[in-house]
Amino acid sequence: MGWDNFHLFRFTMGGMAFGPSEEETAPSDSPPLRALLRRVGAKAIYEYDFGDGWRHEIVVEKTVSREAGKVYPVCITGKGCCPPEDCGGPYGYFNLLRAVSDPAHPEHEDAVQWLGEEFDPKEFPMDGVNRRLALLEG
Repeated sequence: MGWDNFHLFRFTMGGMAFGPSEEETAPSDSPPLRALLRRVGAKAIYEYDFGDGWRHEIVVEKTVSREAGKVYPVCITGKGCCPPEDCGGPYGYFNLLRAVSDPAHPEHEDAVQWLGEEFDPKEFPMDGVNRRLALLEG
């Protein structure tokens, strides 16, 4: 997502939680999450910032053979930018987008100052995503 892990998060798959949360997580000898998400149809839930309530479903739609010389994992498509940290979850983010897009909105100036003039919610930073993915063991 592009967040900086300022908040607790977890992945849940098959009733088992993975990640540094206050709740019980998978045993230390359990397989890494990437090992569990290898087959088509595999699903996991990613939750971030339990107070804001970000929740994403991850579904493996397709697997492909690795190409020699290519760095993995790699993102091949995406849509929209990552919401900023601490914006109030999905509802807060949509309110923030309304404020940014409407100069008459009472919170417009604060929203533009927080996000910056260049902020474009439709822009997907493919290069940045793949730079971060390249840091992961593939």
